[in-house]
Amino acid sequence: MPPPRTPDELLFSPLSPSALARAEREIGATPEVTEGRRAIVALARSLEPVTPRASLRSRVVASASEGGRYGRYTDRLARLFDVPLDEARSLLRRAEDPANFVPGPVPGTAWLLVTPGPAFAGALAAIGRMAPGAGVPDHIHRGEETTLVLEGGFLEAGTGEEVWRGDELFKPKASEHSFQVIGETPCVAAVIAQGGVKLKR
Repeated sequence: MPPPRTPDELLFSPLSPSALARAEREIGATPEVTEGRRAIVALARSLEPVTPRASLRSRVVASASEGGRYGRYTDRLARLFDVPLDEARSLLRRAEDPANFVPGPVPGTAWLLVTPGPAFAGALAAIGRMAPGAGVPDHIHRGEETTLVLEGGFLEAGTGEEVWRGDELFKPKASEHSFQVIGETPCVAAVIAQGGVKLKR
């Protein structure tokens, strides 16, 4: 999705947290944005509140207090891969050490392979570590793909969308894209691709 250029696009586009922050800085606090935000807040307050399940709340709170570089993503990783929290915690600890990754087929990339839970049996699941400037060439998704960025960021070719730490990128079945790491640090991201991917040559 291209970056929002108008107040309406800013208010009503499904944006990742980092894309929203960038768009807000670019567009600024125009009267249209201010009024639109007031209308959205009023609408939200008119809806009946939803109380999260106690188990979900406890998982999210526990993740927020996790230590390590990526501990805060424990619950999100467990749900992404359909694995228990303890397994997600262990994966994230292993992801902190570059020595645990094996070189990938694309220069500048390395991977920590993951066996997903039963909800995603047969899916390609991994945590990737990509050097600054490295990227993944154009490829087609044979099924749905979700990427959760744990560190750094990348730029999608074509759309110009930037995806940074804490953002999730969803790609539907039969979609295609390529991306390149931006910034000065490696990009570490968890990805699950149902049906795998096919590189375009």
